Amino acid sequence: MKRKRWLFLFFSFVVVGFAFAAGLQIIKDVPSTFVYPTDGFLPFNIHRATQTILSLYLRGAAFADPRGVACALLKSDHDPNSPQNDVVVTLVGVNSAAGEIMYNVGLRDLRRFGSPGVGDKQFMAPTGAAINSDGDVAIADTGNNRICLLKHDGMRLTWVRATGKRGTRPGEFIAPTGVAFDSQGQLYIADLGNNRLQMMDAKGRFHLLDTAELQGPTAIAVIDAKGDWTFNQQGPYADRLAVIDQKGIRLQTLTLEGKSLAQVTADQIPDSPVKLWGCGFDYYGNVVATDIEKSCLRKFDKDLHYLVSFGTAGTDDFQFT
Repeated sequence: MKRKRWLFLFFSFVVVGFAFAAGLQIIKDVPSTFVYPTDGFLPFNIHRATQTILSLYLRGAAFADPRGVACALLKSDHDPNSPQNDVVVTLVGVNSAAGEIMYNVGLRDLRRFGSPGVGDKQFMAPTGAAINSDGDVAIADTGNNRICLLKHDGMRLTWVRATGKRGTRPGEFIAPTGVAFDSQGQLYIADLGNNRLQMMDAKGRFHLLDTAELQGPTAIAVIDAKGDWTFNQQGPYADRLAVIDQKGIRLQTLTLEGKSLAQVTADQIPDSPVKLWGCGFDYYGNVVATDIEKSCLRKFDKDLHYLVSFGTAGTDDFQFT
């Protein structure tokens, strides 16, 4: 632990001068509707975790086809009397080719969980991840045709159980890829190989959503009126799903029951070709999706009218590959 702290302080002093001198100019030169952090509790506000930084914090770890990522403000980290100090979020990330999950413990530590395989505490080509404020974690264990349920208690990630097997009945899957919790603890699942969406309620019961003409859904996001992080608490924009299907060329919004609300296809988005992969809602109900063809983020309004893109191909700040 002392070695980690020494390395952290040393690295901080080396880069903080460069960050302070160049930070504001870089931010000003990137027009966007996205908010980019200018400072924080960390001395230089790490915003791009390269392999070098990962090695400093977690010896022996390596990025190996990173896939899904999710974060939440855990109830254990939330002080209702001092909301301005709610700066510590808990993040889980799927390191797919390594069959493991990476996660943080506050600002203190970075850890990893799992190994490749088919048993407990094991994953095979996992993709999607979800976490809620109670510390419930769900992983789409794609290669094992199941959903893995974990628990983050604020200090460590532990195995709860795996549910599902290959099949077509409720609670069975073919290559599930996307998962998302709503504020009531219900889990929504993109069941890619079965061309459908499933919902697991808080008691572990599975329900098939009545969706029309889904073709290989790969990503799913949810926003609901009872959530803490939502502006729309009533009306048509309050309770919705966002889903990507058709091999990344269509983005839809649906009701929580599966009825279609709006959709946009790749040919309606400027700067084609476009291939969408992941999606999420912002506080105001807009939808953000990753475009792996153009290495950027795409932002759409609540009715899926295209707004703006962010990022270009590359390895520098504001770039993705």
